[in-house]
Amino acid sequence: AHDGTSKNGVIEFLPDGLTRWNNGKPQGYWRVKERGRILETKFNGIYHKLRYNADTRKAMLMLPDRSPASTMKMQDTPKFDDVDGESTSKFPDMTGTVWNWAHDGTTKNGIIEFLPD
Repeated sequence: AHDGTSKNGVIEFLPDGLTRWNNGKPQGYWRVKERGRILETKFNGIYHKLRYNADTRKAMLMLPDRSPASTMKMQDTPKFDDVDGESTSKFPDMTGTVWNWAHDGTTKNGIIEFLPD
């Protein structure tokens, strides 16, 4: 939702590392990088980079630059264990997780689901 209010599409993060926009053909990519701290994805020809915070279970958009930044928040999922002293900065295993997307950083206007095989 580019206006921060009206949902304008659904993105799926497929198990093979591709994305699917609005039930279309698989395209782009998604991957967790920097020891699990960053999610990079490209769909509809646009690159997105998000940083995760396990305490809030939110990821905030770093790129492209938006003000306010878009966010996505994990739905009803227990906090993940700290395995290496860095739980507040690492994305969890994304498979099967569901996230609320807020284009304006506050108002939920979409859902992102990471599908298992």
